[in-house]
Formats: sequence, C-alpha cells, structure tokens
Amino acid sequence: ELLPLDQYTAILVNFSGGKDSLALVLDLLERGVERDRIQLWHQCVDGEAGVDQPFVDWPCTESYVRAVGQALGVRVLFQWRCGGFLGEMLKENAQTQPVRFERQDGSIGQAGGLKSKVGTRRRYPQASGDLRVRWCSAVLKIDAFALALNNDPAFRTGKFLVLTGERREESANRATFAEKEPHRCDSKRRRVDAWRSVIDWSEDEVWSILRRWRIQPHPAYRLGFPRVSCFTCIFGGADQWTSVRKIAPDRFARIAAYE
Repeated sequence: ELLPLDQYTAILVNFSGGKDSLALVLDLLERGVERDRIQLWHQCVDGEAGVDQPFVDWPCTESYVRAVGQALGVRVLFQWRCGGFLGEMLKENAQTQPVRFERQDGSIGQAGGLKSKVGTRRRYPQASGDLRVRWCSAVLKIDAFALALNNDPAFRTGKFLVLTGERREESANRATFAEKEPHRCDSKRRRVDAWRSVIDWSEDEVWSILRRWRIQPHPAYRLGFPRVSCFTCIFGGADQWTSVRKIAPDRFARIAAYE
C-alpha cells in the first residue's frame, strides 16, 4: 500500500549525505513529488554548521549536503546540539546543551537543555544497540531532529512525513524495523508519519538510482569506507581506523588520547 504522498504538507528527509539517504530523495523525485515539498534535514554532530571544527565527522559532509540540495533544487536545513559531540562527551556536573536549528522562516531556533538533569558523561559512546550508552545517535541526531520539529511554529499543525534510510539488509536489528509507523513527534495537534522507504532495497538498487541520476557519492566511499557515518565512528573496524590514522593523524592521536 503506497502512502498518499500528495497529502503531506512537507516531506522531511533525514539526510546524512550517505548513499541510502540520497536514494530516499531521488526516489521521491522519481515518484513525482514536488521539490518545494521536500526538505533535507541534516544534524551536524560536531556543533554549529560552518563554525565548530570537526572532531568525529567528515570535514566535507556539510558542504556535500549543501551541494546535493543545490544540485537537486531541494531545501536544506541544519540542526545541531550546542557544543556537539565533544561538549557532550566532556560534560561534567552540567546539563546537556540545548539544540539550535534553522526554522522554516530562516531564523535560528533553540530548544532543550533548560530542564535536563545535571549529570556527568565523560565516556565515549559504546558500540551498542542501546542508545543510552551509544548516546551519540540519540543526543546528537535523533533528539536534535525531534526538538527542531517540535519547536518550529511552522509545524504546529498539519500533516508531515519523515523519511529515514535504514535497510533490512544492513543488520539483524534493522531487519525487524517497520516500514511505516507513527513518528515519535506525532501528536493530537498534527500528524507525523515515519517512512523507511528503501528498507527492502538491496545495496545494488541504491547504487543503481545514484547512477541513474549521475550523482557523485560522498567522498568517503571513494576512500573505501563502506558507509557514511562519522569519520571516526565507534563501529569502525581496524581497517577503517588505519585509514583514519593515515588520512588524519592529528585527529587519530587526539581521540586516542581521550580514550
């Protein structure tokens, strides 16, 4: 059963810059969805876009995300946790920092942080499916997106669709995900649906749609990285970390020192 895509006020794509989230956008365009109803939402994991220096992310990701939006004629909006990854990791007897985000009217909004408990983190996120200990995904991405959606007045009422690029082929955990379900931001005042539109796609199908559109993938793939997450992702294997040490020895040494 196909979703009634024409009934949504806006379609928000969680856009990492990786091949799967790029496939989401291209698939929407192939389905005939108007460009002015599609938005690419990107969470900057190291803090404010274009301002804070990368610690865990690829230095080219923000500019790549902007370039994709410009090439496809689709609006891009950024969200970020103040202080980014490093600020949260080094938190000691302090509250989690608020989230800042680009509103629909072009201004910058801020939400969260005021009521959070005082606590100490001082731990690197753990390679676990439990988001309480793999806090990077929850604090820097999932919560940042939700706070932006919940606190922009433009989204108080209406019907909205949120797309994410998980695929069943990627892991046993993702194989259990539902294709469609109410989004965590759904409420009585407005309708927010979540759709994993490429969940049953194979990796070949993903690369195929990129070739059809003649889109250059994120440079990470050119360097042999299997996916675009953080440059120094906690799930990186020995080969990936060897590449990190070769490409960015200063960054490698800094992270090793924190460990």
